[in-house]
Amino acid sequence: MAYSSGRDEADVVVQADPKTYRDVIACEKANGHEVHPSVWPPRANGINQAQPDMSLRCVRCGCWNTVYEWHATDPDSRIKVVMPGKKVTA
Repeated sequence: MAYSSGRDEADVVVQADPKTYRDVIACEKANGHEVHPSVWPPRANGINQAQPDMSLRCVRCGCWNTVYEWHATDPDSRIKVVMPGKKVTA
């Protein structure tokens, strides 16, 4: 089955076990979190929102992250944004 983002099931890691706080800390220390948005970039959802964001779940540890557009381009970002297979805009 292909997802609307253009990914196949093999491209998306699904966590079978519920994750604990220890798993979240280990993920942050190892490689940082990894998110797979279905649309990119984030859109402003309010009239005064200067930096639009998205709430996305880490595919490694399962924690929720607030992701900004700069996370995809900043080399020092601790959140890795894996872009959709097709070019998708919000």
